[in-house]
Amino acid sequence: MLDNKLTREQRVQVIVAAGVEIANASGLTTCRPDRVAKQCNYVTSVHTVRKYFWTNKDLWREIARHPNAAPNVRKEAKALGL
Repeated sequence: MLDNKLTREQRVQVIVAAGVEIANASGLTTCRPDRVAKQCNYVTSVHTVRKYFWTNKDLWREIARHPNAAPNVRKEAKALGL
């Protein structure tokens, strides 16, 4: 069941934090909405991830900007032109 009590900002934080975990472990381009939603323990849905991040590049850009993003994630983002 999804927790609809999160604010927009909280939900975006959860999504990006989950993406950072995936990117740090497996690389930035492995972050897809379905993997991110699963990493969030389904606190949010794939549809909601896409609602806030229309494209994978939008999601990757925010992940790379996160303070906990690993240097290799930032380097990958730069190589992708993000």
